[in-house]
Amino acid sequence: MEFEKHIFGLFIISNGVFDMLRDSDKMRIKILAKNLIRLRKERGFSLTGLAERAGISKSTLSSLEAGQANPTISTLWALADALEVPFGALVAESEDVSVEVSETGVSVRLIEQSDDIPKIEVYLMRLSPGGMREAAPHSTGVAECVFILKGRMLVGPSNSPKLLRAGETISFKADQPHVYIAMDEPVSALVTVEYPKEDVFNDPYTVLRPAPRNEEEWENVFVLLRRLWEDVAQGLPVFRFRLLAPENSIAEVVAELKKLLSRLKNSSYSPALKYFVVKESGGVSLFTFVWPRGRVQLESFSVEGNDLLNQAARIQLLAQRKDLPEDVVEHLRTLSNSHSLTLSTLAAETLLHHGRPTVPQQIYTFLKQDVVENNANKSKHTPPEDVYSAFEILRPGYARQPVALVQMLHRYLEDSQPSVLDVGSSVYHLTMFSELFPGLDVTTVDTRNLPKVDFPERFSVVLSVGCSHVNTAFFLQKAYDLLDDRGLLLVSEDFFSPYRTSFERACEIIRHHTAYMLPTLVEIPKDVRKNLTHEESFLVDKLSKDVPLLAYLAEIGMVEAAISRVYHLFSGLRSLNIPVQPTHSLIAFYHFQILELKALVAGLDCKVHRTFPERFLTLAEAVGFRLLEHRKVYASDNGEMGGGTHVFAFRKEV
Repeated sequence: MEFEKHIFGLFIISNGVFDMLRDSDKMRIKILAKNLIRLRKERGFSLTGLAERAGISKSTLSSLEAGQANPTISTLWALADALEVPFGALVAESEDVSVEVSETGVSVRLIEQSDDIPKIEVYLMRLSPGGMREAAPHSTGVAECVFILKGRMLVGPSNSPKLLRAGETISFKADQPHVYIAMDEPVSALVTVEYPKEDVFNDPYTVLRPAPRNEEEWENVFVLLRRLWEDVAQGLPVFRFRLLAPENSIAEVVAELKKLLSRLKNSSYSPALKYFVVKESGGVSLFTFVWPRGRVQLESFSVEGNDLLNQAARIQLLAQRKDLPEDVVEHLRTLSNSHSLTLSTLAAETLLHHGRPTVPQQIYTFLKQDVVENNANKSKHTPPEDVYSAFEILRPGYARQPVALVQMLHRYLEDSQPSVLDVGSSVYHLTMFSELFPGLDVTTVDTRNLPKVDFPERFSVVLSVGCSHVNTAFFLQKAYDLLDDRGLLLVSEDFFSPYRTSFERACEIIRHHTAYMLPTLVEIPKDVRKNLTHEESFLVDKLSKDVPLLAYLAEIGMVEAAISRVYHLFSGLRSLNIPVQPTHSLIAFYHFQILELKALVAGLDCKVHRTFPERFLTLAEAVGFRLLEHRKVYASDNGEMGGGTHVFAFRKEV
């Protein structure tokens, strides 16, 4: 392996470094705790989520972070794998200092690590006579090289270890069970760990070509892309077309590729696809996705005397049209500045759907309100996890939810003066409800407080947008108990496509959230780019590159690589200081991207208890609800019961 050359240069200094850097147990535990807390928070893990991923108890993890427990090597490796970081990230005190970690008969100390790709770490391992370490498989692609300094060791894959003596070396894949066993004398060894490169090219959906050098070769690329587009339209889920090129010619390759894409898009055969051109080290990638996402059949439903509701219904139907006349586009742009939050949000969403990204001007009003309400934060900047929630109205399908719910309320309401309990809907959805159903008497309760509430009266309607923040079965039972006989339960929620394993669930979580992120990954024109802050430019570049790639990885089933990309992206953006007020309106879409990325991380961390539509329907019927109507108002996957934003109307049966 390429890293074997690092071993011999370290041999001479290893023993001296080991002795010189020895710390007290108290200091060692403190360093480990500090690193663990920092890395967990950077990746957005809760204590419970990280403990579950690492396969340790929450109490053990809590003790480690409090500096009250002495972790074993095995525990730290499990945490490093769960955090998607090298082992050295947990044990390094600084660039030049690390701590020793030990368990019965075995100790290790990090003595060198690289900042290059691939990531390489070198450890000094010592075993007492008869000492043994049985190591669980590391992450996919991790490899080890062991060089014996002193003694004899049985080392390698658990099913085929080799006996090595001083001066001998073994290399093996460490993503399988492996062992280190000392014979009848003390053993010292250098263990080099190589982590895999992030980029993945070798998969059945990637087409790899050198960048064309003349017009004829570009024409050949055009023919190939046309065939690939046809394949995707007919059933292939996705493809990645990568052109290899030197760094100094990447801009030229991007320009030529975009010309071909424009020809394809304007040709007589232009299927429903979405594509992204991404600059990468050593070339350019074109990611192309089949795009049923977002395309649903919305219902034309009018209510006599409710002009705003009827206008909203007509606006959202425009998303189903293939093209919009210019006068309609101008009308929608005017509506995006409307005082009605419902109409402005729907108009902006329809324009986005037709490739004309527009931001409702009310976002800036909400931002000013948030600044006043959050006056304790004196900084004009805010880290990504605290970006104001006003940007959530940019989420595709956001305003379609209250429209569908109010239409159902008019259709099935039996009480002329209904009492309504809203559970967990955002302030923006509540504003839309009040616009669409003036005079509606609504009592609100946060989902976190739902277990504790016990109203003396019962309600004729329980309404919720986003009930997944509590246990779904509990929510349904609580709603049943709070409703009058024959009361209505109206629920709008994001649901994943069906899954059967935790592995499939993780895949669907990423596919689902990226279906909302990809349409809002809008292109920022060059004249706008030059006026952005450094942080905004970095944000745009990072998301534009990583979001299509992680969506692609999830689509082709490379879930571990996709999850790794999610956490590294989240961690990389977390430290940015992004202006609260976007320098340009289009940057608002990238603020939304951060919010959606947070939701994605929360889903992977099991902070959000979403299921899939059929399971939700089964749970509701088991409690005692009868389905009246079901609509899918935004699609993240195919099929009526596939992933997306769904709206349900139920009647309480007695």
